[in-house]
Formats: sequence, C-alpha cells, structure tokens
Amino acid sequence: PAASRRKSSLIHWSIWGSGCRRWWPTGDMSLIGPRPQTQRCFDAFPARSQSVITQVPPGLSGIGSIVFRDEARLLHDAKEADALYDHLIMPYKGLLEEWYVAHRNVRTYFLLLFLTVWAVLRSNTQLHFRCLPSLPQPPAALAPLLKA
Repeated sequence: PAASRRKSSLIHWSIWGSGCRRWWPTGDMSLIGPRPQTQRCFDAFPARSQSVITQVPPGLSGIGSIVFRDEARLLHDAKEADALYDHLIMPYKGLLEEWYVAHRNVRTYFLLLFLTVWAVLRSNTQLHFRCLPSLPQPPAALAPLLKA
C-alpha cells in the first residue's frame, strides 16, 4: 500500500511515465538516466542517440524529462503533434540524453536529482540551462515552446 501511494504520487507529478510503469520494480534502473521509452518513441530518436542512450541504465528522471517537463502540454497544443514530436522534440531530447551520457558523473547525477525536484515544484523553470551551461540549446523552432 505505501509503495502504491508513492507510485500514485509519482504518476501525479509526471515523473513516472508509461515506460517506467512497465519496468517497475527492477534493479536495472537508476534514479537519473535516460527515461525508458516505448519502441515507437525510441525509434523516433536519431540513430546516434539510440546507440548512446543504450550505454547507460535507464532512469526515473533525466535531463530529457526535466527539459520537457511539459511535453504533454506541448503535444496537446500542437496542430501537428506527431511532426512536432518526431522532428523537433525527439531529436533534441536525443541530444540532451547524449549530453548526459558524455557528462555522467556524481556531480551531474546529484544536480539532476535537485533539478528534478525543482522542475516538479516549478514546472516553468529554466534553471537547468543556468546550472548546466554546456547543455545543447534547443533548435530555434522549439525554443519558444519550451519557454512558454
């Protein structure tokens, strides 16, 4: 029961996605790492991102989850949600996850834990770009949507 309440809270706060629900509980996940994806979503990543992402354990949260905290809203508001997802969100999310793999260390891990909590409490935050200045910048067509 207590685990179910925690899981319900995670679902409510959008930290726990459909990909994570099917992986719970396992010992193969980290708190921070690329989020598990359905096959359709994984296939939307560029090939380079796919090969890099599979080098590290999946996580309950990660830089892609933090930056795209309001992904559901972005897709809901889009006239062409599939095109937005396949041609803007997933290529950029792939770059973010590649960045994570290249910068994976204890400092980044704990900073992303903090930023996850911050993003839950303040969903319109851009703190991740200030705390992680080497993050890839979003493409011009996506940047205004992420600041909305």
